[in-house]
Amino acid sequence: MNGSFFVPHDLEAPVRGAATGPLAGLTVVVKDMYDIAGSRTGGGSPEWLAEQKPATRNAAVVEQILAAGATITGKTICDEFFYSVTGVNAHYGTPKNLRAPGRLPGGSSSGSAAACGANACDFAVGSDTGGFRASEPCYYEALRSQRQLRIS
Repeated sequence: MNGSFFVPHDLEAPVRGAATGPLAGLTVVVKDMYDIAGSRTGGGSPEWLAEQKPATRNAAVVEQILAAGATITGKTICDEFFYSVTGVNAHYGTPKNLRAPGRLPGGSSSGSAAACGANACDFAVGSDTGGFRASEPCYYEALRSQRQLRIS
């Protein structure tokens, strides 16, 4: 698996979700803007990351995904502070767009979309930030974007 989607401060081990649930057995990657208990969240910036302590709890979306049974396998590269349409991160590199080699992965959720497009996970968590839609990197990767995930 190509590691270019993941931040250098990636998870030490997968975070396992509940044994049962609608997402049990599925893997997910999470944009480096969401807190995962025990890990640091860097927002695409090594300077910001250096000031952060490990999260004491999961972000709400992370908690919901874990409760539904998915396993988080990594934290993905994003544009610094989530503001761009290109998917380029000057510090961690640009995630590879394996669906369209040589082209940009697109958007601040580029690492999540690129990992999903490369089949490195079953689904990925991105965000709508800076006025851009999470679907932007999906267009670059020929993926389908789901605006909201409701787990029941």
